[in-house]
Amino acid sequence: MFGIIRPCRHRLGEGLRTEWMAHLCGLCLALRSEYGQFARVATNYDGLIVSVLTEAQSERTGDWRRGAGPCPLRGMRSADVAQGEGARLAATVSLVLAAAKMRDHVADGDGLVGRRPVALAALRIAHNWDRAGVAGGERLGFDTALLLGAVERQPDVERSTGPGSSLLTVTEPAETATAAAFAYTAVLTDRPGNAEPPCPTPCSSTGGWYGRFWEASWSVPWIESSTLGIVTISTAARCGACACCPGWDAVRRRKRPRGPARARPAA
Repeated sequence: MFGIIRPCRHRLGEGLRTEWMAHLCGLCLALRSEYGQFARVATNYDGLIVSVLTEAQSERTGDWRRGAGPCPLRGMRSADVAQGEGARLAATVSLVLAAAKMRDHVADGDGLVGRRPVALAALRIAHNWDRAGVAGGERLGFDTALLLGAVERQPDVERSTGPGSSLLTVTEPAETATAAAFAYTAVLTDRPGNAEPPCPTPCSSTGGWYGRFWEASWSVPWIESSTLGIVTISTAARCGACACCPGWDAVRRRKRPRGPARARPAA
């Protein structure tokens, strides 16, 4: 499961942990209901933020949750999970972004998808997910064209950059995509004033900053700090609770692709 957000098991109270799992499981089940069983592999930690934002702006009603049966990932326990338009929007956004991530792995020649037969299958799946995401967005009144346009523009942006280029040039497509997804949570809950300024914390700006950090976090491992490609990440996100939760205070290693690597700008 991918995503840059992780819950801290040592600082997160029981109530918030239950809410977290409700949104995560709700996203997974929404992917299954909207796009089929296999689409559940697109479940990710970042997508559930869309579900959380939607619920935070909605009036509390009795149909926010529904019962879900036992699941191996919950230790075969049943649970109340999030449902409704927030979970469905999160599923749509997650599917489109998972398709983009799959294409990115193919372009970089990462792991198994670096092999031609697997790469072709992965590209076919990504194409099908794009089409399904468009249809799912239409059912919610959400135009995924902005997301797809940003996703398609990302490789060209990365190829056109090089040493000395601004990192913000690379992060712009991700900022645009996440800003659109976050802003639509306000439209979905009939609170359009929350989407853009003069709202003190507009959803679009929050999404833009989140997208910038998301893309930058994936760009960091490409910055060469040694011949081994080892990068030390800032300790800013360490929760400090215990040694079992090191956060970003770690040395990340990423294998370089077999083919020519796409240029990544210096931070």
